[in-house]
Amino acid sequence: MAPGGVVASPEHLVALPGGTWAVWRTLVLRGAGFPARLVLRLAAPATSEAADRVLRLEEALGALRAAALQAVHDALDVLRRDGLWAEAGLRRPLMKAMQALTGGKLPRDVEAPSCAPAFAALRATRARLEAARAELAKIHQAEVARVSGEIADIAQEDLFREAVLWQNRHAVETALDELAARPTARTSRRRQHEELAASYLQRYCTKNDTIGFFGPVSFSDLVDEGDPVSVRCGENLVQQRTVYFESWCIDALAETLGRNPALRPWLAPRLKSSFYLDGQTLHRPFGKPVVLPEAQACLIARCDGRRIARDLARDLVADRAVPLATDEEVYRLIEDLCKSRVLIWALQVPHTLHPDRRMAEIFAGIEPEPLRVAVMAALEELQRARDRVALAAGDPPALDAALRGLESTFTRLTGAAARHRPGQTYAARGLVYEDCRRNIEVVFGPELTQRMGPPLTLMLRSARWLAGELARRLDAELRALHAQLRRHAGTDAVDGYAFFTTALSGVFFHKERKGTLAAIERELQARWARVLGPLPADARRARFSVRELEDRFDAAFGDSGPAWTVAHYFSPDVMIAAESEAAFRRGDFEVVLGEVHTGNTL
Repeated sequence: MAPGGVVASPEHLVALPGGTWAVWRTLVLRGAGFPARLVLRLAAPATSEAADRVLRLEEALGALRAAALQAVHDALDVLRRDGLWAEAGLRRPLMKAMQALTGGKLPRDVEAPSCAPAFAALRATRARLEAARAELAKIHQAEVARVSGEIADIAQEDLFREAVLWQNRHAVETALDELAARPTARTSRRRQHEELAASYLQRYCTKNDTIGFFGPVSFSDLVDEGDPVSVRCGENLVQQRTVYFESWCIDALAETLGRNPALRPWLAPRLKSSFYLDGQTLHRPFGKPVVLPEAQACLIARCDGRRIARDLARDLVADRAVPLATDEEVYRLIEDLCKSRVLIWALQVPHTLHPDRRMAEIFAGIEPEPLRVAVMAALEELQRARDRVALAAGDPPALDAALRGLESTFTRLTGAAARHRPGQTYAARGLVYEDCRRNIEVVFGPELTQRMGPPLTLMLRSARWLAGELARRLDAELRALHAQLRRHAGTDAVDGYAFFTTALSGVFFHKERKGTLAAIERELQARWARVLGPLPADARRARFSVRELEDRFDAAFGDSGPAWTVAHYFSPDVMIAAESEAAFRRGDFEVVLGEVHTGNTL
């Protein structure tokens, strides 16, 4: 999403009513992969109703206790007024009653007529509360048993097991299998397994996600004319599913195969990104430039990361102006520069959607057939294991076996563990992942942008203020750092690598950075609080029109431009709340903003 600012937007944009912003016509469409009815099987409405009754009675009891306490105070005031304070038989029961009420207990043996109605109401409500609590415990116990059975049933369902297999195969073995066996006792271990299964199910049923077949993604279009919405669903949820290698998996294979010295001539050396060659002068990070011997300079100049070492050696040996006589001399020089940490000469695969294909392209250039066949065999074995995983879609036992086979193959080929960052909540922990295209086509008419445009514009302007405020503070710190490095170097020029790495630790990831971000966040909240005005402490919902807020918003946030180039773009996560497609067509829908990603397109 970007600010438009022109009368006629480019064809790929739709003007957003309410300001100068525009949205792309193509939207990413995300939704839960599992139906909500599955997670509703874990609902406990009777427990909820019983708990609400208990809460209402507790609130009523609190009010009655306050009334009873006031009645006691009033009775004591009467004793003072009538000169009866010295009568211990009258005063002491009231004092004990006050202590009991203050401590949350019911008073006893108090015969003051003025307190009797309050005490009677208090006792009656207390009795109803105790009965309600007993009823809650009974209902809760029954619903816990029912929900526990539902979780055990769901733990056996193929789609659920397949989804969890993709995320955490170990959880299927340790949690789902044990739940499916229906243990009789609800031990702490079983409760933990039930909580784990429930958390997965909640994600699959209620979160608009992009994760495998249980969070397939699609795209939708915004049009200027036509129906408010048009939806076409395919016969199956998923239209296309593809299994990809995680980059770290191929990196591990590359590291293992790259240890073979016979492979080195067929790999392309490259200059480290922190170095820069200008003629024969090598600029080094955190060091003074050095003038290189002619042979080193000629070699480094040719190391572009694309030309393999064998070709570099042939070119350099053939060049009479370069003092290198044999291929072996070139290889030794490359190795020396690697030891000096100037060059990198290793089997490295770029981060792409298909890293295995890029590795195969590298191997295809190896001329000695035995070597080429050997490395290709290792890669192809891993690819076949990946393909077996893809073919196992829809069959949990087959998928489990295929994933086990892939992990076994990977460990045998690389000697490395088949899980990345085990035990951590982190993406890309497995060897492969599956991306799925949802089998749906959705086209939105102008009603969507008309409804969400004005309020979303305010949110976007405040997000742009947030980005601008962060940029302003970072700009000041970066300029101060640049001046400091300039003084230290004694020149007007600052080494770019030194500036970048120092900025990472001294500015972007400095220990005080969280404090700066928190301060900006508090300021954003304070400005929005001024825009919205005072709200009741117990308010659960507040409604405003954009017209009501515009003047206060302009005063709080102004209308500054983007802080940097990419800050033109914002990616709001917008959810649509409607009972059905027909309800949306009638205009019976709400647009709910989940979050806004600043300086990002998706």
